[in-house]
Amino acid sequence: MEVSLVTVFVLAIGSQYILHRQRVVGPTIDVNKSAKSIWAALHTSLGLFWDTALLFNLAVMIAAFVSVAEENSA
Repeated sequence: MEVSLVTVFVLAIGSQYILHRQRVVGPTIDVNKSAKSIWAALHTSLGLFWDTALLFNLAVMIAAFVSVAEENSA
């Protein structure tokens, strides 16, 4: 679910950036360069998301182990 939300967010921000650049600069925008920068931003966002998800998972696992070790888990 989070991956789809991140993807939609990145695509929405990227499309707004492209539309803003077309209004400010004019129609002489390089589409290939824009597509590459959007793809790079998407790739970076997804990579950061997976790194954050992994670190959060490790924190939850450590908390679970501590809770079980103290024998007061719910």
